[in-house]
Amino acid sequence: MSTSSPQRRRGRRDYAENIYLLPLRPLCASAVKICSRITLLFSILCLLPFIPLSHAQSLSPSFAASRDNSTRLANDAARRGEELRRKWNLDGAEAAFREALALDPTNITAALGLSRIARAKFDYVAAIRLLDQANKDHPRSADLMAERGEIHLAAEETARAREYFESALKIDSSNVTATLGRAGVDLLERDYKSAETRLREVVARNPNNSPAHALLARALIESNRNKEAAAEAERAITLNEYDVEALGALAFIKGTERKPDEVRALARRAVSLDSFSVSARRMLSQYLDGRAGYEQKVAVLARKHYEHGRALKQEGKLAESVTEFEAALRVEPRYYRALLALGDVWLREGDYE
Repeated sequence: MSTSSPQRRRGRRDYAENIYLLPLRPLCASAVKICSRITLLFSILCLLPFIPLSHAQSLSPSFAASRDNSTRLANDAARRGEELRRKWNLDGAEAAFREALALDPTNITAALGLSRIARAKFDYVAAIRLLDQANKDHPRSADLMAERGEIHLAAEETARAREYFESALKIDSSNVTATLGRAGVDLLERDYKSAETRLREVVARNPNNSPAHALLARALIESNRNKEAAAEAERAITLNEYDVEALGALAFIKGTERKPDEVRALARRAVSLDSFSVSARRMLSQYLDGRAGYEQKVAVLARKHYEHGRALKQEGKLAESVTEFEAALRVEPRYYRALLALGDVWLREGDYE
């Protein structure tokens, strides 16, 4: 028997391997596919904790549609809340704003609305806390910055208020709230000319802005231009019958015109809208209790001192007017009009004691 050549032995070995391994080839291919899929799944599971939930959810079309619907409903609720707030229905407005935030926690209109309600109620701590929360989602918002300024302005912290208003204007130079707030700072600091300039610029750009007209009325009152002030206050009320600032300004002017019935009507309207308005309540209390005071009979000399002091006050000569009012009170210590006039001067000068 002849010995097989190496080539023949190798051929028989390859043939034998093919015979045994041929049935295993499909199984090996399947195993490779399964291993690849397991590896992919394992990689996804490892990366999943590092994928933001919002991104992961947005991959679902149904979630995206649900999110869009929630945003739309939140915007509707925020608009409803803002309209209620404008009409001084603060409880209804607060409920609508909270509904909006429940649907969309990032809704800036609702956050601002709740902060403004807290400010109207003198809850400045809550107002700032709401702004801090909103700032996490809107870190470069001029509106949020301007509202911070409004809180400090309400607290008569003019330096901090100016800082926030100017920061807001750097972000958005056309922000109306910040511009009005900056004018409010000027009024508190008795820079009436600067306040008037700013406000007339706003009115020129936004002739239907009720708060701008109301604040301009205040600036004109401080400059003893009551006729112009009355026109601006009336314009503001025509644009927005719920403008408490304008109602108060017009009530003050009617007081200088000796029209107590109109003062009472305007002051009552202001208090019925904003029960937290200190100035409106003070004016109403004066005119509810003051009918007899205005009909008071006094000595001629006391009346002369009072009339002279009143004329000086209208000219802006407050120190000289105080001298005349005090002279009137030395003649008639219970002279109602002189007492009111003297108190008004002290309030203007910030002497609350």
